[in-house]
Amino acid sequence: MRISWSRRLLPYAVIVVGCVVIILVNRFMFWRSIPSQDDARNDPQLSGLYADPLEQSRFLYNFGFFMDGKQMDSEARWIVERNARVSGLPYIIIGPSEAERDLAEAEQDVPGITAAYESVPVGVARSDICRLVSVYVRGGFYLDLDVYLESRPPISKIFADVYVEHIAKSVPTEGVFGEKYTTRMANFAFSAPPKHPFFREVLQEVARRCRVAREQSLFSSDKAILWITGPDVITNVAHETNSSHVVRIHDPKVRSRMFTHLYDGSWRTEEKGTIRGKWLHNLLVPLGLRWLLGRG
Repeated sequence: MRISWSRRLLPYAVIVVGCVVIILVNRFMFWRSIPSQDDARNDPQLSGLYADPLEQSRFLYNFGFFMDGKQMDSEARWIVERNARVSGLPYIIIGPSEAERDLAEAEQDVPGITAAYESVPVGVARSDICRLVSVYVRGGFYLDLDVYLESRPPISKIFADVYVEHIAKSVPTEGVFGEKYTTRMANFAFSAPPKHPFFREVLQEVARRCRVAREQSLFSSDKAILWITGPDVITNVAHETNSSHVVRIHDPKVRSRMFTHLYDGSWRTEEKGTIRGKWLHNLLVPLGLRWLLGRG
């Protein structure tokens, strides 16, 4: 007895209908999950951070510095646009040409920062420098492309805001840039008004470390990048700054209420974050199921 086409197709129809239902439910839950712009201000743990807001606040995203001309992928674009909806703030994608203009302006206040940028042979180190330069020149909130907002973060016209990434059990004290501080700052998210003295100090320290790195040929390892242009610089300056009265350092509990770092950067090692196959990203992101991958 031959099975009719309608009976043979029935299981596939059930699968299709099931997928449609999952997508619709997921979209509904996604839109419900987006907090209102006032949620963070009403949170007793965060409400004190929103005094004196920076006018014309915006997010700054760094793209194109070590992507070999590739287009921003769908997942990164989805996160950027979602962050804009969560925060109610506009965003700017800063490419190499915009970064060069920012460098020229920063050079007036921090002589040597352009030479530092031009001397580093590693794309990710240039990206590190440019994110700092752009926040210094433009003001705003810098975010990596894999930072997922939970609520609107503060952007002040007075304070620089930096965030504790983790507290280490110990730090390497040897080497040219030996560390002293176990409370480690993040360089995937930070903010300040334009020309803030804290970020001027950070850029001065970057220029100094790049000069030492050139003299001693230290640009040969990923760990060196962390010391020379990466989070180690922000960590040291945050602990030693002369501008501590206008710097707010947020602990991990407060940070987790504002955003989550997904650790999807392709340059990272497995010990620094979880790297998953792009096929899984490409399958789940168009369906709006990015959250199934976790948040690092």
